[in-house]
Amino acid sequence: MVRKTTSRTTAIRYKLKQAKLHGLPEETILDLKKQLVTAMEEERSAGFDPYSKLYKNIVKPILERYLAEGVVGKAQFGLYRSASFEYFKKVMGGVMPKDVWVTKWESQGLDPAVLEDIATAIGEKI
Repeated sequence: MVRKTTSRTTAIRYKLKQAKLHGLPEETILDLKKQLVTAMEEERSAGFDPYSKLYKNIVKPILERYLAEGVVGKAQFGLYRSASFEYFKKVMGGVMPKDVWVTKWESQGLDPAVLEDIATAIGEKI
């Protein structure tokens, strides 16, 4: 199971919030904002979201294969991305059973065979 770790921006965001709350000088707040932007840029370039990495490495290749076969349309990629992120968070987190997940997204118009393939691939890789 993938767990979200504390980001590098957490401490800076906390300091910024406290600086605003306690009325510290504007120069201090501006300095903290610059630190926050720098930290956010570093995290973004490092790919800070573990679910995005799982999506790119596991789900996207499956969807591209189905796209080439004509089973999945390019317009559905966003729905499949949402479905896969929900799988990562809820099914892998033990909050939702896989069959309920498949049924939910099938009612949204997604192919259940593709959803099962995604779930199987995620289960094999993790």
